[in-house]
Amino acid sequence: MKILCRFLCCAVATLAGVCAGQAQTVNGTLTGIVTDPADAVITGASVGAEDVATGVRTATQTTTAGVYTVSLRPGIYDITVEMSGFQTLVRSGVEVNINQTRRLDLTLQVGDLVEEVTVAASTPLLSSETSELGAVVRSQTVLDLPLSTPGQRRMADTFTLLIPGVTTGGGSGGTNANLQWDRGGQWQTNGSQENAREILYDGISIGEIHSPGRFWASSPPPDSIQEFKMLTGSYSAEFGRSAGGIITLTTRSGGNDFRGSAYNFLRNEALHARGFFAPAKQRDRQNEFGVTFGGPLAIPELYDGRNRTFFYAFYNGLRWRTASANELVTVPRPEFLRGDVSGLLDPDGNVRPIYDPRTSRRNAAGDIERTQFPGNIIPADRISEVSRAVAALLPAPTLPGQTLNFIGVRSTISDDDRWQVKLDHVLSDNHRLSGLYSSGTFVRAGSGPLPDRIFSGFTRRDERAHLVRLSHDWTVSPTLVNRLSIGFNRDAPFTGSPTVGEGWPAKLGLRGTGDDERGAFPRINFGSEVDDGVGLGGEANAYQAESSFIVSNVATKIVGKHSLRFGGDYRHYQLNARVFHRTHGTFSFGSGFTSNPASPNRANTGSGIATFLLGAVQGGTVLYPTASVGNRFSYASAFLQDDLKLTRRLTVNLGLRYEVAVPLRERTDRLTFFDPTAPNPAAGGRPGALVFAGDGPGHIGKRQIAETDYTSFGPRVGFALRLTDRTVVRSGYGIFYGTGGAVSENALGTRLQLGYNAQPTFSVTDPSGRSPAFYWDDGLPPVNPPPPVLDPSFANNQSISNWVRPEDGRPPYVQNWHFGVQRQITDDLMVDVAYVGSKGTRLTSSNLRINQLHPDWMRLGALLTADVHSSAAREAGITPPYPDFVGTVAQALRPFPQYLDITAPMETLGRSTYNSLQVMVQKRYSHGLTFSVAYTWSKKLTDSGESQIFEQNAGPMNAYDVRLEKSLSYNDLPHVLVIGYAYDLPIGRGRRFLSSDIPVVGWLLEGWQVSGMSRYQSGPPLRISGGMTTGIFSPNRPTYNPAVPIRTNVSAGDFDPAVHRWLNQDTFINTERFRFGDVPRTIHERAFPFYDESFALLKKTRIGERMQIELRIEFYNVLNRTNFTPPVTNINSVDFGRVTAQLGTPRQGQIGLRLSF
Repeated sequence: MKILCRFLCCAVATLAGVCAGQAQTVNGTLTGIVTDPADAVITGASVGAEDVATGVRTATQTTTAGVYTVSLRPGIYDITVEMSGFQTLVRSGVEVNINQTRRLDLTLQVGDLVEEVTVAASTPLLSSETSELGAVVRSQTVLDLPLSTPGQRRMADTFTLLIPGVTTGGGSGGTNANLQWDRGGQWQTNGSQENAREILYDGISIGEIHSPGRFWASSPPPDSIQEFKMLTGSYSAEFGRSAGGIITLTTRSGGNDFRGSAYNFLRNEALHARGFFAPAKQRDRQNEFGVTFGGPLAIPELYDGRNRTFFYAFYNGLRWRTASANELVTVPRPEFLRGDVSGLLDPDGNVRPIYDPRTSRRNAAGDIERTQFPGNIIPADRISEVSRAVAALLPAPTLPGQTLNFIGVRSTISDDDRWQVKLDHVLSDNHRLSGLYSSGTFVRAGSGPLPDRIFSGFTRRDERAHLVRLSHDWTVSPTLVNRLSIGFNRDAPFTGSPTVGEGWPAKLGLRGTGDDERGAFPRINFGSEVDDGVGLGGEANAYQAESSFIVSNVATKIVGKHSLRFGGDYRHYQLNARVFHRTHGTFSFGSGFTSNPASPNRANTGSGIATFLLGAVQGGTVLYPTASVGNRFSYASAFLQDDLKLTRRLTVNLGLRYEVAVPLRERTDRLTFFDPTAPNPAAGGRPGALVFAGDGPGHIGKRQIAETDYTSFGPRVGFALRLTDRTVVRSGYGIFYGTGGAVSENALGTRLQLGYNAQPTFSVTDPSGRSPAFYWDDGLPPVNPPPPVLDPSFANNQSISNWVRPEDGRPPYVQNWHFGVQRQITDDLMVDVAYVGSKGTRLTSSNLRINQLHPDWMRLGALLTADVHSSAAREAGITPPYPDFVGTVAQALRPFPQYLDITAPMETLGRSTYNSLQVMVQKRYSHGLTFSVAYTWSKKLTDSGESQIFEQNAGPMNAYDVRLEKSLSYNDLPHVLVIGYAYDLPIGRGRRFLSSDIPVVGWLLEGWQVSGMSRYQSGPPLRISGGMTTGIFSPNRPTYNPAVPIRTNVSAGDFDPAVHRWLNQDTFINTERFRFGDVPRTIHERAFPFYDESFALLKKTRIGERMQIELRIEFYNVLNRTNFTPPVTNINSVDFGRVTAQLGTPRQGQIGLRLSF
């Protein structure tokens, strides 16, 4: 609260000084030309706009070109035009939308000024003043259409899927499980990466530095939304810091009449259907409720705020309780945990042989070979005591079989409360103030399907969110208007595990974690061939607070035919975080240590369970208690936009935006980087060592992780040409800069960096294959000396991920272009057809892996795995790269042999291309019907991951030829069709059918409405994984077997997941050692298409003139379609080609009651 109080004090001081600052406005723009009956322009005419709800009036004058432009808050207005010698013209019911430029030409008739002509206005469907792509979603649409978000508040931005070019459903793995209407956090716009969009809440960005565009922490309930607009391309230079679209949202304000609502929505499994793979319906109880209220701020006998001061407030609550129905998971069989793995089978149904690592030796070919344990049984005296203690805690299977042999229940509870108060005040005709404060809490706790808290799934998350908005609108003159806005956002989540503080390391006999007596249960991974299903161990307690402070200013100036907008914004972001007592450690036990590398069937030898029983840790890490981390970065922009009316039919949109994003720094300079040119003392002075930010001994004298880029100019150009009164041609081009690289905080995360933290990573370094990273019965290897250690060689013999290049401070950008035609078919029906393309540059890609062994060394074959000190290595002329080097030939030949893998998570080398045909058909409400149809036909190619912020790509197969990474995007969905509709049934009093004058009958029959949303889209391309790797060239990919088709011969109609495989097992084979696979990053075979229909039936009943009761029932996936997840695509999995889960949910129902007045 201290930060919030300081912010409010500064904000008040800034507003008091008015107009020094610099973002975006929530206002719409009304513009047009005033003419006389002879079609001559009229100069100096007075144009006034009166808000019907508040009575507040805004005035301007026409220019010498007869042009008027007025900036208005979204709402309904009565427009009055006055000029001496002409009759007064009143155009009533003019609707102005958020961030929309509406054209309204007016003609005055000759006559006396006291004569008045009143004309009712109709809202145009065509966008004849701007080239931008996007659409407005009105509040009534938000309220009428079915909307469900299980476990979260109903979020209105779900309806952006009604706009062409906005898609979801791919993701880094080729599928996004959040495909249905209830989740939308991973949307893409016109080929953008995920997390690339910007959301403006009452004119100010809510994007956090950790997850830009995330909305749920701040989303208002649908009843409180005035309207919102989604901009998808070629938008004004006023908008920036987004390469994936802009959502501008404004919440309701009070008016001269008191208005409000109360609502309650209930979900219950009684209205749901059973899932395809579920034996029974899971428990699902959700209750979302709230109230809204607004009007004039009036104090009896003291103050009457009508036409002057208004308020609007809301409260929204959510309670959700769910429990899965008999979930099947995998636990090791009891005999396995006793050392008898004679019954452990490989994917082909054969016994998986287990080898003794103590027998490791080199054969004549130089490969490591081992001797199998007799009878595939590990002797009891070889089983680790720590492993025995862990094994004793594992539950016994409740079903026969090796996999899916335990029946459990997974449960979740979620409590969510949010409230907001908004005030608007008219100081005078020229000055208006607005401010709001919003706060919310979010608590979620979950338990896993296994019965003890030591298993993953037992978590708790507490989150607090705060949001402040202050704005000042100043009409400087009839042709100059200024809007100053100030915003503050804060999101502070706390996550924890129930076993923190219980001292599990000591109970298990695990020593050396640094906090044995208080640590949580360790995280343990047994490997893939016998997966525990949910995992052992949970997250430690962690706290982080993300805050952003934003000041923006936008001015509008009318000069002749020019409508100029100019201004900018400044943003300061900070993230403070701390991980408490994550001292339990993470330990992995893969099959490699008990496999036989010399076997031609190596992939089907060894066992993670066997390695675990031996206590032979193959990889692990532990984090000792450390201080908090404080990441900081800032952003500033300036823009100029000119909407020029060249003629009455042609408007040209010209703009230029300049942005400067200052790369990340840490508040006390606790940052560490890899420098490929710095000498490494412990590696004989070879280049490649750690360097440390800040000033003083051992530091490099700089604070930022990369250089600031000062070349981010974003031009915007477009036009709108009215060929006829019903046809508009539009085209536009722009460059849009996003977040990513060093201008986001993702890569450094929320922990301190190497040397400042105590998070050692342990991995296998013994080239003989005899020794693991360590045996956990012996305790964790000591960390000496304790941090901070400003040693350039601190991370030697480890993998590091903190290489940041100076050029990584350049933000990613997207070029977007389009050409389209809008045609108004009738007064209420419009068709918009457009070609839309984009090209992404400098995208987050994970393609920079400078320590990968050069492919030329593949010719050495098995010698690569030999000890560099061996005679075979000496005979080949290979020597250790520096004294005291220990490792294989492959490691010695790396560019930086003192390190394992080196990644640059902030690099921006990725590229993408996107081309599409987009069609939108809109029918506004008339004759009881409104609908929209959005169709997108597209193709996206990329060589990078799918997230702008969070690295999702596993890295290139061959870092020396990243051209091989170019393929179909995981988010490539060729066909997407989305339909939304609402229809008032023509029955009841005064309607076409069943009209009755009997009051009771009329009351029962009138006010019925049906509405719905439907989505049909192609499946994403599949990604085949699991090719044989050697640890040298990773990740590798499989090899095609051209003799076998990819798909089985089972048709989609006959496909039964319980019987059939969707993909042939023999199509892809493990790549030979020391070779690259030939399967691309994604293949042209696709996952299943996705079909979904949501439906609502509403009964609206009016009580008197001002009150209405609405009863509704909604169904999601109303036809109960079974959409399958993609098949398993890891070729080493026993389930390769099989479908194991349902995508989305089966049919679910919800009932709701709303009272509005």
